[in-house]
Amino acid sequence: MGERFCFTCKNCHHEYSAHIGRGFGYGEVYRARIAAIEAGDYGPAWRELFRKTPGAVIDADYVIYICNTCKTWEVSTDVSLYAPNKPEDIPSKLDGKKTLNKAGAAQLVEYIKKRYLFENHHLVKRYYHRCNKCGKRMHKASRNEMVELSCPECGRSNQANEFWMWD
Repeated sequence: MGERFCFTCKNCHHEYSAHIGRGFGYGEVYRARIAAIEAGDYGPAWRELFRKTPGAVIDADYVIYICNTCKTWEVSTDVSLYAPNKPEDIPSKLDGKKTLNKAGAAQLVEYIKKRYLFENHHLVKRYYHRCNKCGKRMHKASRNEMVELSCPECGRSNQANEFWMWD
């Protein structure tokens, strides 16, 4: 399930939107982020922590990040790292998808349902996204920030004029 916030700039009339959450393509996004972690795209320390954490999983939802310095925003995936609360209880099957094993659960998991993730896992390391414009650390947008995003063309802050839920 995802959400879409639509905007029309009151200054320059540019139309823009932000899509967050997860949809039917979540499994593909999840596998791509795991492959990126394994390839070292998030740095060698992240890859090593992922490999050393038995049953490691990530959230991989699309979220809005806002730069604490320049206030630029962007949508990207969350690759915060989670571990099972009880590694010995990793299920042999998850939601009828591919079989898991205790050593390689993260490599085989098709997807992790949000409720299952937060009920049965704990945060190992939070992911902090970096701004593509100034390189500074960004934060996840609050609900109030999501409905008031700046125009990517002129920078004026605008209220969402449309809101959709999608899947």
